[in-house]
Amino acid sequence: MRRQAMPSSMAAGGRPRGESRQKLVIRDMAAVQSLNAWRLLMSHTRVQVDIAGMTPDRAREWQTRMNAALAACGCGEGAVALLGAVTSYALIVTWRGGDGLMWSVPAEVVLVAIAAALCGKALGIIRAGLRIRRLLRSFRLDAP
Repeated sequence: MRRQAMPSSMAAGGRPRGESRQKLVIRDMAAVQSLNAWRLLMSHTRVQVDIAGMTPDRAREWQTRMNAALAACGCGEGAVALLGAVTSYALIVTWRGGDGLMWSVPAEVVLVAIAAALCGKALGIIRAGLRIRRLLRSFRLDAP
């Protein structure tokens, strides 16, 4: 059996290009009340706000703020942690006269880099989740 060619407007996952994330349309406050910040963050969802009584400009503002918070992945924090940890490790090794702390210097650099990147990424995701919780709380107070 022959497979049909995928249309050029479709991405590898079978979704239209540019539509890699699911869309959640918020139409009333009951939907906002039921949202869980952590589940929302991990589901890679895109939010669209369409609540009756809310001006289009205000809805677009909330939609933009929520989607920006949902796009956070922790990569920036991971990169900063990686840079800080490897730089600190290099200073420590230099101060000690070139000796590693426990093993060989290359092995320690790899372990420090992996641990720092993972910790930074986790911190970034936690910060994003807290930011989304704060946004949802503010949205519940601001919505009509």
